[in-house]
Amino acid sequence: MGCWITRHTVHTTIHDINDVIQVLHTNIQAAEQTQAALRIKARTYVRQNNRTRAMFYLKQAKQYERQIITLQGRVLTCTQKIMTLRNMHMASMQLRAIRTATRVFKDFTRQHDLDRVERLQDELEDGMQHVLEVSNVLENSMGDMDIDEDELEEELNALEMVDIPVAPSDTPQPITTPPPTQACRHRSDLPLPMLSQ
Repeated sequence: MGCWITRHTVHTTIHDINDVIQVLHTNIQAAEQTQAALRIKARTYVRQNNRTRAMFYLKQAKQYERQIITLQGRVLTCTQKIMTLRNMHMASMQLRAIRTATRVFKDFTRQHDLDRVERLQDELEDGMQHVLEVSNVLENSMGDMDIDEDELEEELNALEMVDIPVAPSDTPQPITTPPPTQACRHRSDLPLPMLSQ
C-alpha cells in the first residue's frame, strides 16, 4: 500500500509556519508568567531572610528567562523564513511573467517578421501614391479649361472699343396711382383708368 505525498505550496508552508509562531508566542507568554511568579517568590523569601529559598526560585526564573530568549529567537527564525518564502514566491511569479512575455514576443515576431512589415509598408505607400495619382487625374480632367490671360485681355479691349446700345432696364417702374383713401370702401368708388386715344 503506497503512501500519499502532500505537495506543499508557498501559501500552505507560510500558513504552517504561522501556526508554529503562534505556538511559540503562547509558550513565551506562559514562560513570562511563570518567570514573574518565581521572581515574586524569590523576593518574598529575601524579605524573610531565607536566602537559600530565594536563590532557588531565582535560578528557576533565570532558566525561564533563557527559555524565553530561545523561543524569541525561534520566532525570529520563522519570521525570516516567511519573508524568504514570500520573496521566493514573488521571484517565481516574475519568472513566469518573463517566460510568458518571451513567448508572446516570439509569437509576434513569427507572425510579423521584419520583411513582412516592410512589405506591408511598401504596399501602403504604393497604395497612397496610386490614390494621389487618381486624384490628380480627376482634377485635371475636370479642370482642362486652361484660360489664357492674354486672350482674355484682348477680348476685354475689343469690347471696350465697340458701342453697345444700353439695354432697356428690366426693373419695374413704381405705380404713381395714389392709394385709396378711407372714404373708398368699395371697388365702385375707385377712379376709372383713362383710355388712350
